[in-house]
Amino acid sequence: MAQVILFDDLTEPKLLNSNLSYFQDTTSKMKIGQIVVRDFTPITSGFPNFGISNSTFWIKFTVKNTSEDSLFILNLAAPTLDRVSLFIPIDIESNNFSSVLLGEELLFNQRAYLDPNYLFDIVLLKNVPKTIYFKIKSKEAIQLPIYLGTKNTIFNQLKKRDILSGIYFGIMIAMIFYNLFVYFSVRDKSYIYYVVYIILILLTQTSLQGYPFQYLWPSFPEIAQYSLFIFPSLVGIASLLFMNVFLHIKSFNVSLYRYSYVFSTVYIFSIILAFFNQFKLSFLVMEFNAICVSIFMLITSIYIIRRGYYPARYFLAAWSVFLIGVIIYILKDLEILPYNNLTRYTM
Repeated sequence: MAQVILFDDLTEPKLLNSNLSYFQDTTSKMKIGQIVVRDFTPITSGFPNFGISNSTFWIKFTVKNTSEDSLFILNLAAPTLDRVSLFIPIDIESNNFSSVLLGEELLFNQRAYLDPNYLFDIVLLKNVPKTIYFKIKSKEAIQLPIYLGTKNTIFNQLKKRDILSGIYFGIMIAMIFYNLFVYFSVRDKSYIYYVVYIILILLTQTSLQGYPFQYLWPSFPEIAQYSLFIFPSLVGIASLLFMNVFLHIKSFNVSLYRYSYVFSTVYIFSIILAFFNQFKLSFLVMEFNAICVSIFMLITSIYIIRRGYYPARYFLAAWSVFLIGVIIYILKDLEILPYNNLTRYTM
């Protein structure tokens, strides 16, 4: 039986990575009244990470507030989840619960807090334990970092995230305009391919954080739900096209050039699978292909260097760290590596 989580620190949000338990509903049809009588399984490996699944997952934990405050916010820092429901018991015996529904399936402006994360107001009276349930359903990987804090500490946490993200976005946008300027100056088409790649990687990374749904298409949940099946594959295709042009692959080795289009075809196949609602298979095909492409690009650049084309050294140096980061990120999604800040933001 999971123990009570004690909360007494008003200076920073508390990551709820212990004393949680879960129940997997493989039918995705069970109601909260049926769930409360079920046996939950303790989560022993940090915060919940269920990977890709067609099931609905229920998370249960009990919090006891020992501070003087009573108004708090639960911050579920997983912007890509399709449906997130919070249930708080009002009267257990009569199965009476208050509930809040959020998620990428809903219009963004329906949220009480206009933030990519899922934020829930919660009242915790001093020294009164309260059991809380989350119901989670999603096409993407289900990874659930849950924070509890006061409104001030949660908002400060989100502000720091936004500042760091803004710095990164600014650098990427500056790179886009710089490479466009270089292209119009020298008319080397490799710069256009690189600009397309940067735009796609920016869309992919911001989609992981939920910003495009907030700022670009808040009224189109369908785009938000499919973006992580489309943009990463397009990034892979753009990176292969850029490599072909920048390293002149076709003139050095026609077979390697053709292999790059085989990998691109696999990416297109993974996108098609998503539109046929084969989300788990689509995700697995895309991520396995991404690992293969990462290795392929590293081997290809080394081969081109050995053929005497020295600009390939710059390509290898610039891409090695990123491609290794892609592999680490994917291994995190496949639950081979643990979910933490390093594996989450390494790409």
